[in-house]
Amino acid sequence: MSEWQSLGGEFTSPPHIVSFGQANKQAFVFAVGTDQALWYRQFDGSVTWSPWQSLGGVLTSPPFSIQSGPSSVDVFAVGALSELLHWHFQDGKWTERAFTPPIEEASRIEAVPPLRPGPPFSRYWESLGGVLTSPPHATMLGELNDVLVVFALGTDHAVWFRRFQGGSWSAWDTLGRTLISKPHAVTWQRETLAVFALGTDSAIWWWNSVGWASLGGTFISPPFAVATPEHVHVFAIGTHSDLQHRQWDGSQWNEWDSLGGLLFSPPTAVDMRPTPDPVEALLIRTVGADSAGWKLSLVDGLSNWQSMGGVLLSSPHSTFTDNLLSFSVALLSDHTVGFFVDR
Repeated sequence: MSEWQSLGGEFTSPPHIVSFGQANKQAFVFAVGTDQALWYRQFDGSVTWSPWQSLGGVLTSPPFSIQSGPSSVDVFAVGALSELLHWHFQDGKWTERAFTPPIEEASRIEAVPPLRPGPPFSRYWESLGGVLTSPPHATMLGELNDVLVVFALGTDHAVWFRRFQGGSWSAWDTLGRTLISKPHAVTWQRETLAVFALGTDSAIWWWNSVGWASLGGTFISPPFAVATPEHVHVFAIGTHSDLQHRQWDGSQWNEWDSLGGLLFSPPTAVDMRPTPDPVEALLIRTVGADSAGWKLSLVDGLSNWQSMGGVLLSSPHSTFTDNLLSFSVALLSDHTVGFFVDR
């Protein structure tokens, strides 16, 4: 049976993991350190982890990472000025950038010297501007899976986004609506974009090409969505601390159903099929009332809840490799990053 292993360090945010490279066997783990900078460790696809290394920045949100190509990864977080910060990794190295603060922000940066990035270079991050009130989330879409879209709530509590396509970023634009949780976006069959968030009525709302609509229900956690070739699945914690689930088949939603459990952290989920398979399979993870990690497989029905053990301070976040290994990370009780492997 697998056990949580500590990857060391000392962190103030939940970690985020992303796989990439040949057969998706390599991985990065990101977290915010006690110095408010972005730190990472890299897994080489066999047994070796790099030491913790800093990518700098001054972060006020957990990081979000996404595989943007076979050998590329993009990372986003909110900076000290509530702006969106961005890091890019491709072909074995991090993009380096000069630090040139916008004129309109220069006085604000000078006013808070302890939070100012050190001159003359930001080294690895770029500012994408904006004034954000939630952590960011991103997804890939397009026929070639080559369009990157990043979302966050603005000061008006609406969903705002920027799109990276053809080598450049679009201006900020809004999807509107007043929401109270960070947005969670997925792409279904590469072309259909869906965005989910918790509304002021505690119901889950979703956006697609025809606009916003309510999925109803009453929830005490933000939604977490995952797309498979057949469905878009949405998970959240209900008022009885149970796991609630709803799915969309491209034309209609089924009703909310309870998957049980007693959840003490928002659920996360991952598609367990890196290649097409006739059986749809999802893996859901959370923290239970005993502070341990718990998992539930959703494979043509339900499996029993199973304990992953450990004492966790954050929901496990997972990724699947093409050789059917599941890697999960979470913040452990000693504020180190924990690593868990399902074989």
